[in-house]
Amino acid sequence: MWEEYFVNLHLGVRKYLNKESEKSLPAARSKQTVLLAVHIIWQALVISLLWYIFASITGFGMILTAWAP
Repeated sequence: MWEEYFVNLHLGVRKYLNKESEKSLPAARSKQTVLLAVHIIWQALVISLLWYIFASITGFGMILTAWAP
């Protein structure tokens, strides 16, 4: 019930408020997939950088900090 409501809401916003046709939906979905992949890679890089900085400050290697008690 709610899922159908939000799908219809999304399509209505695209059609009437944004003045976009349904033909652009596949392109928008593929763009969203690419942006999600870039976002996940960016998060992994930031976490790795923070982990590296923490390991450098404490003097432990990055592997040792993962299993430190």
